[in-house]
Amino acid sequence: MKEIQPIQVWYNGNLIRCKYLNAWASNLVLNTNASFIYQLLDENQDRIIEGTLQMDNEDYENWSQDSFAWDWIANKLNLVYL
Repeated sequence: MKEIQPIQVWYNGNLIRCKYLNAWASNLVLNTNASFIYQLLDENQDRIIEGTLQMDNEDYENWSQDSFAWDWIANKLNLVYL
């Protein structure tokens, strides 16, 4: 889990402040692609948003460390770490 610059998201008719990004690889096809599940969590670490991202092609080829995947996910979601 990574702390992010807080963002406001619309959830169940309210604006909720998300403060954390959680993510993990959910499906890997070696030498081809990876799917990641991500969650945006509020300050109590309750899940507010969940989704999936697919990494393939050049991005997948460049993924050799977890930090690359974290940065890639944050970039795709326009998030900034603290």
